[in-house]
Amino acid sequence: MDLRRVGSGNIGATNVWRTLGRPWGLFTFVLDFVKGALPVWVATAGAVEQQAWLPALCGLLADGGHIFPAALGFRGGKGVATGGGVLVALTPWAAAIALLTWLLFFYTFRYVSLASLAAALAAGATGCLAYTGGPRVVLLVLAALIIIRHRANVRRLLRGQEPRALRKKTGIQEASPVCPQ
Repeated sequence: MDLRRVGSGNIGATNVWRTLGRPWGLFTFVLDFVKGALPVWVATAGAVEQQAWLPALCGLLADGGHIFPAALGFRGGKGVATGGGVLVALTPWAAAIALLTWLLFFYTFRYVSLASLAAALAAGATGCLAYTGGPRVVLLVLAALIIIRHRANVRRLLRGQEPRALRKKTGIQEASPVCPQ
């Protein structure tokens, strides 16, 4: 199945979850998360003081490669799960704040996209306030990329057409409309 032709047309965990179900969605999330964290952890383990920028660069490249994969015609995911892996490995405090923000928005409004946007903004703000150098740049760039990749979601949210993740009372998953990008 070509995920770019079903659901939202996105290869990320949310579309996989909605299209193929919870187990595949969770599996995709874990793989995307590790795809972001692993390069940062490896670069951190091997970086010397003169190369302190290397983990930040590896994180940025990992998320950029997920969002714009050459093998898929530069049409990939939205960078949330992979960016989350980068955050955990590079800036744990920003990751904690972003996760708490995501959970708060998701459980309040039931929109994955809105929760992801809020978490990206929280991570970017944390980057401005708490970090310097490479980590600050990575947090700001990742936040900007995630927000840009969610343009269509923002339009649907404003029109009241964005699908909710779960209905509050029944817990039934809603179908995701096909949304050309």
